[in-house]
Amino acid sequence: MWYNKFKYIKKEANAVNITFFIGNGFDINLGLKTSYSDFYGYFAEKASNDNMIRKWLEEDGQNVSLWSDLESALGQKIGRKMEKVNNDTLDKFNNDKIELDRLLLDYLEGEQQQLSFESKEEIATEMERSLQRYTDNLSEADETSIKSTCNKFKEEEFKYCFVCFNYTDTLDQIIDITKSLKPKIATHASGGLIVKDTIGDLVHIHGKLDEGMILGVNDKDQINNEELSNNDDLLDTFVKEWANEAIGQRRVDHVRDILKQSHIICIFGMSMGETDKMWWVEIINWLESNESNKVIVCSFSDEINQQRRPVSSMVPLRKDAKNTLLRYAGLDRGSPEYSKLSKQVLVSFNTKIFEFKDLLLEHSTEKN
Repeated sequence: MWYNKFKYIKKEANAVNITFFIGNGFDINLGLKTSYSDFYGYFAEKASNDNMIRKWLEEDGQNVSLWSDLESALGQKIGRKMEKVNNDTLDKFNNDKIELDRLLLDYLEGEQQQLSFESKEEIATEMERSLQRYTDNLSEADETSIKSTCNKFKEEEFKYCFVCFNYTDTLDQIIDITKSLKPKIATHASGGLIVKDTIGDLVHIHGKLDEGMILGVNDKDQINNEELSNNDDLLDTFVKEWANEAIGQRRVDHVRDILKQSHIICIFGMSMGETDKMWWVEIINWLESNESNKVIVCSFSDEINQQRRPVSSMVPLRKDAKNTLLRYAGLDRGSPEYSKLSKQVLVSFNTKIFEFKDLLLEHSTEKN
């Protein structure tokens, strides 16, 4: 296998993390228009006429539909022959990228302001329910697998931690409300003792609207421009891990620390694109480090909602959802290693958690 082994050594601690990787699907689930396609019209209208990124995206059209597509497209377009960015035009690209970032900040702030957090008791209750019911849509066999992992560590406190890939603070506000009203989410029994379950850390791995938002690619290999792929000025602003280091944040280290103490990861609202590849590789290494470690991929499909679901349609959907993650290991689908890791990747279709929409939009103003 081509990827590096990352050694996950469990720290001496009295807590086990159940960690949620949260993507843009979380905010969309709240009723916010935060998809790339929602933002594109705003950007096309507001950006300068000579903004090169605006011109690129106009030409790409439907080839860009997800945020990861946008980031990948930027890395590719930098090196295209007709309008290749070079050292002489890098300042122009940087200024146009700053305009993109600024407009994205303005747009997301406007969306974020659409929400009301007045129904605090109901918000906390829904968060508590979601954290206890994240396994509900698993198959019976997969739910048994999760219980087996939990039982191995039942003597320890469970902490629900969050790695958020969104720039908004919607999750932060919900967590703050829940912590203030329900400092203990649940309990579990261990040898006659009652062990509490609480909410742990939240890390915005790409920053927030008010603190160093990072929009870019996973690594310099995703910059399709040999002349610029080693330009430190570009790498410090356009490659996510470099950008985190450049602004003095230790988010990457913090997330790795969370993973070291995790035995269950739940991926919610994420497309698992190339521009966050480092984290899918980290999760694969984490799975390989301990066969008790399990990851739940929350996948959403209109086809699953149909009342009559033949097995012939369910099996490929489940395999595709697993392969979306496991392909980052560079394994053949028929190999023993792939088969082993596949058993640790569980798929939950159309998971009914984090359903805050009616609570948060109840008192909000009409959207434009």
